[in-house]
Amino acid sequence: FIDSLTDNCKFFLDQNKNIKGFILAYLCSSKYSSDSVTTAKKLIDFYELKTGGVKDEVYHDEDTDCAQYNYNGTWAYNSAAKQVTLVDEEDGYTMVVEVISVTASDLKIKLISEEGEPLPEGIEVFTYLKK
Repeated sequence: FIDSLTDNCKFFLDQNKNIKGFILAYLCSSKYSSDSVTTAKKLIDFYELKTGGVKDEVYHDEDTDCAQYNYNGTWAYNSAAKQVTLVDEEDGYTMVVEVISVTASDLKIKLISEEGEPLPEGIEVFTYLKK
């Protein structure tokens, strides 16, 4: 799927990993060939938020045959603002998300900013996570 996109589209997705993740998650949930689903699953990043504010981010790079990388870092929750801040240890990359809702079976978050920059006006990115 990724290879069939234009160079501009690939560049946009590479610069916007969260949007790329949403698209790939959709592909995984759709009825595509098992090879396509396997490839898409390898490309999806995920975060493991541990006690004590420790974060592991698992990233799969499609340019290196889906090699897996782990970016350690920290996370903190601001309960007054209902925001989670995620920071990569290696390069200080920072992402802030707002917790919209939490239930026993799912979590809805909204991307607030990446690298200290808010999203462009009129663009909202939400993620729905299911247990």
